[in-house]
Amino acid sequence: MKVLAIDSAMNVCQACVCEIADNEICVLAQENLETTRGQAERLIPMIEYVMENSRFSYNDLDLIGVINGPGAFTGMRVAIATAKGIALAAEKPVIGVPTIDAIMDSYLNYYSPGHSVYPYYAVILETKRKDYYFQMFEMNLGKKEDRKNIIESTPAMVSSASDISSIIQEKDVFLIGNASNRFKDECNHNWPYVEIVMPDSISIAKLAVKNFQSKGDRNGCKPVYLRGAEIGKSKKKQRVIKA
Repeated sequence: MKVLAIDSAMNVCQACVCEIADNEICVLAQENLETTRGQAERLIPMIEYVMENSRFSYNDLDLIGVINGPGAFTGMRVAIATAKGIALAAEKPVIGVPTIDAIMDSYLNYYSPGHSVYPYYAVILETKRKDYYFQMFEMNLGKKEDRKNIIESTPAMVSSASDISSIIQEKDVFLIGNASNRFKDECNHNWPYVEIVMPDSISIAKLAVKNFQSKGDRNGCKPVYLRGAEIGKSKKKQRVIKA
C-alpha cells in the first residue's frame, strides 16, 4: 500500500510517503521538523514536498494516516483537517493513529535494540500542564524474547505523577516519551528511560495500514483528547437585558 503519513500533534511537523507490502517498508520521501508553533503554515508545504519527491500523485495513494491524539489541540486539529481534506479530494481512506501507540511502536523499532528487555513499558507524554498522558504496556510473557510482542496493560489516560507512580512503582518498568525525565524527577525515582520527542513517521504509516486492515475506515480519524474541554468563566461583567 502507498501511504501518506502526517503528524503535527506534538511539538513537531512531519510527513512521509512510503510503500508497504508484506511487512516490507520502502520510504520514498520523508521530512520532519521540531517546532512549538506554526504547524498550520508548515504542514501543507511539507506534504507537497514529500509528495513531489516520492513522484506519486495523491490519486496514487491507497491510504492516509494521521496522528489523532492526544497532543496539542491546535496541532492535532491542523493535521486531522489536512488529512481529511486530502482524503476527500483524492477519494482515499484516512485512518487515525493514537500518539501513544506510535511512540511505543517507534521505541520498539528504533530504540529498543540498544536497551535491555523489560516486562513493563510506560509511555509518558507532556500535556503542557502539571499532569501527564500515560499508558502502560507489558511483554507477552509467553514470548518474552520477542521485543515487539507488547500488549496494553492500562488504557490511555491523563494522570498525575502520584497516580502514575502508584501504578508502576512495584513493577520493573522502562519509561518512554518526552515527559519521562520530568516525571522521574517529580517522583524522585531513578527509573530507566528514553525521551522520544516525536513518533517516527514510518510507525505512523505502518500502524495506519494495520488499523485499516483490521477495522477498515469505519473509525476514521476522530480526535483523541483524553480530557474534557477546559472552559473558564468570563471575567467581564455580563449585561442583563430586561424584558
